[in-house]
Amino acid sequence: MFDSEGTPCFTAPECHIVEKDGYEPMPTDIWSIGVCLFAYCSEGKLPFYGESELEIQIASRQKELELPESFSAELKEALKVMLNKDPSKRPTAE
Repeated sequence: MFDSEGTPCFTAPECHIVEKDGYEPMPTDIWSIGVCLFAYCSEGKLPFYGESELEIQIASRQKELELPESFSAELKEALKVMLNKDPSKRPTAE
């Protein structure tokens, strides 16, 4: 795919980078599910945010994922793999 739709805070970082081959849609869905899980477990906070769409895009590509201490070890591990900036390292839905 080459185009990107959706809410910027839930959009995977690779969707914002123009490459000749585009991006794979399935890993982007895993990213979005990871953001939803993070938001649900942190009472609405988001893992990557900014004042503008550009700031959100930069944060999702460059900022280190920070996980609240209140998250369980299992939740932290799940979020680390789901919100991996390398789409080839994210789990599949299978």
